[in-house]
Order: sequence, then structure tokens, then C-alpha cells
Amino acid sequence: MAVLPLIAFGIFLFVGPTDGSDGKPPPIPPTTAPATTQVQLLTGHAGEVRSVAFSPDKRTLASGAADGTVRLWDVTDPIRPRRLGPPLSPTGELRSVAFSPNGEILASAGDDGTVRLWDVSDPTAPHQLGEPLRGRHGAVWSVAFSPDNATLASGDYDGTVLLWDVSKPDGPPDRWAAR
Repeated sequence: MAVLPLIAFGIFLFVGPTDGSDGKPPPIPPTTAPATTQVQLLTGHAGEVRSVAFSPDKRTLASGAADGTVRLWDVTDPIRPRRLGPPLSPTGELRSVAFSPNGEILASAGDDGTVRLWDVSDPTAPHQLGEPLRGRHGAVWSVAFSPDNATLASGDYDGTVLLWDVSKPDGPPDRWAAR
């Protein structure tokens, strides 16, 4: 019998046939169950953390919080994470952070209705790229990069998704809206 356990945070999801007796997946011996262990607690935000994202190289973690800050963390050694540089301080509460697939740009979005792009190619000295990208109305709730780094999608409070050409982040981006 073939059972494929997919493991995420210690939860097993089964794909494949059951053992046929009761329609449930066969039991997995406790010795094969992974342990989920908290490695470290990161502190430094004054408000609730609303979004976290790992860089593609897994060395940097970005956290965005209701206190209006984005923090970068060196998590190369998860037992001894450390803050990288001062917090990035866009205006308003933060809703979402996302790294570009090449890891050189971080996008942050928040209640001020903007998306900001940050050059994080040197995460110890990040800086904002260009002017903030303005959403349509109200808060920007989420951001995500396309796999080729050229397009950024933002989800706005008004129910729209905006697509931004960010292939040249220092220049004025093109914007397309979808509803």
C-alpha cells in the first residue's frame, strides 16, 4: 500500500489509499512523527506582527507590524537570530511584506494605501527605492512578486488587485488594475 505523508508543522496529510478497514489512513508509528520545536522568539515590534517572509536564500527574515515598522533579521543561525540595521519605517500600520524571488527587493504594504519597495541587497543597510506606489482607495492588504521579479501584485482594501511593472524599481512603475 502506498501512502504519501506530506508534513507541514507536524501535521500529516495523506494522499493515497486507506487501509480499507474504516476508510481512514493507516496509523503512522510515533517514531516517524516529526517534532515541531520553537527555536527562538524574536522581539522588537511595539505592535502585533502581521506579516513575515523569508528571503529566498533563507538567511533573512522580514517582519511587518502594526507599529508601522518592518524589521530585518539575520536567521542564518536560527538559535542566535539578530536584528539587521534599524527598522524600516513606512507610514501607517503594516499589513504585508514580501521578498522578490532574487531576494534583492522587499515590498511592504499597509494602511496608508501605499506599497514601498526596499533595496535589501545588503540587508544591513536597506533603503527605499523610488516613491511609494499608491493603491486605489484605502489600505493595501497584501503583496506578492512574480517569479521573474518584473511584476508586483498588491491586494487593496477596495477589492481590487493592482499589477505593477517593477522591472525598473528606480523609475516610475506602470500600473494595471484587475477586479
